[in-house]
Amino acid sequence: MAGFLGFRTVRKASVSPKDRDIFERYGETVMQTIIAESNAPRAEELKAIYPDQGRIEGARHWLTERGDGAANHEWRIELVEWSILAFVVLGGKRTVSP
Repeated sequence: MAGFLGFRTVRKASVSPKDRDIFERYGETVMQTIIAESNAPRAEELKAIYPDQGRIEGARHWLTERGDGAANHEWRIELVEWSILAFVVLGGKRTVSP
């Protein structure tokens, strides 16, 4: 899903503000672990998410949103690097006469 200049369209997760806060507090790695493993987490907030398939699905969508944002960030950095390189190469060929 490439948009303008190759940027991805960020697929926004429709999760509750409470769940989004929990997901962001614990981070991508913890949420991936909860989704992928069969061991229940220790934190009480996460224990409530673990058996609830709707909230697990919300975590999956949130991870997709985060991945899209990260891909756009990487693409922005690469675009800036190429722009600087082009500026240096094209700008370096000019000579200034006194």
